[in-house]
Amino acid sequence: MSVAAELQKLIVDLLKGDDAVAALVGTRVYDRVPAGAAFPYLSLGPHDVVDDDSEGIVGGEHTVQVDGWSRAPGGFVEAKRLGAAAKAALHHPGGVSLTGFGLVDLWVASVRYLRDPDGLTSHAVLTLTAFAEERIE
Repeated sequence: MSVAAELQKLIVDLLKGDDAVAALVGTRVYDRVPAGAAFPYLSLGPHDVVDDDSEGIVGGEHTVQVDGWSRAPGGFVEAKRLGAAAKAALHHPGGVSLTGFGLVDLWVASVRYLRDPDGLTSHAVLTLTAFAEERIE
C-alpha cells in the first residue's frame, strides 16, 4: 500500500462524490486524460512528498495539484466555477480517512487561474496540502 496512492483515491472520491463538482464535470475526473476528452474536466497533476517524521511517527507532507480545464466561450468564468467547486470539495473535508494510514489534514493551499497558450483553454490550478502518517514506530 502507498500513502500517495490512497491520498489520490481519496481526492478523486471527494471530487466525484461532490454534487457541485458533478454538476460541472459529471464523472470526468482523470488521472490520465483520455484522447478527445470532453470539456470541462478535472485532472490530477504533480504529487510531491516531503518526509515529516516526528516523535516516533513516520509521516509526510504531500503537495498535490488538481487542474480544472475549460474551453467555454467567455473565458475564465467556467474555470473559476471549477476551481471554486473543487476547493469546496477538498478544503478540510470532515470525516474522511485514508485506508491503512492516518490523515492528519487536507486543505487547498492555493487556487490560480490562467489562460493556456492555445488561446482556447482556461485553467484552474489547485494546490492541495495533506499531512499523512504512514506508521507509528
